[in-house]
Amino acid sequence: ETWVAGKRHKRRWDIKSADTAVRETVDAAAYLASQRATLAPRQLILSAQGVDALQYAECAAGVLQHSLPSDWFGFGGWCIIGRSKSLLPVFWQTIQLVLPMVKIAGLSHVHIFGVMWLPPLGGLLHLANHYGLTVSTDSTGPVLNCTWKDQKKSGARMPYWRDNVKWWVDTLASLRQSEHYKAPPSIAPARQEMMDL
Repeated sequence: ETWVAGKRHKRRWDIKSADTAVRETVDAAAYLASQRATLAPRQLILSAQGVDALQYAECAAGVLQHSLPSDWFGFGGWCIIGRSKSLLPVFWQTIQLVLPMVKIAGLSHVHIFGVMWLPPLGGLLHLANHYGLTVSTDSTGPVLNCTWKDQKKSGARMPYWRDNVKWWVDTLASLRQSEHYKAPPSIAPARQEMMDL
């Protein structure tokens, strides 16, 4: 998200502006890791972010330096993907770079914040399974979408929120049997920079 004239907008930052946010994200992971004893028995979800796949992977590398195998890795910044479907190639690039890093770091679970769009969830699950990782997601969408006047436009699958939540729980539980469960396309990252992971 970006702030323009004091108002928050769901829009991606440019690479240079996001460098500061990436540094803060890594610093936040270091701080959370330093507070393990205080936060116990809570599970840490150490999140990453970035504008493109390479910046995201750089952030993930920094975050993972502070992780333990009991932590979860969090994919932040993708809640906009359902509205901005043009970001899907960057998403595929990102997960193909980051999931192997998560596996090498010894973590076993990834969480993606705020995504309830089946194509990226199916591809993420497929690739995570390849690396022996489990996946979870969260969203207020299944409840809030039912409050829209035009529920078709909102994406609600059922008119009543409890039924809509059940639809999502059932659909996600059977995602491996759906058309969306398939290997993501191999897409090379757009920037031609060297990255020291």
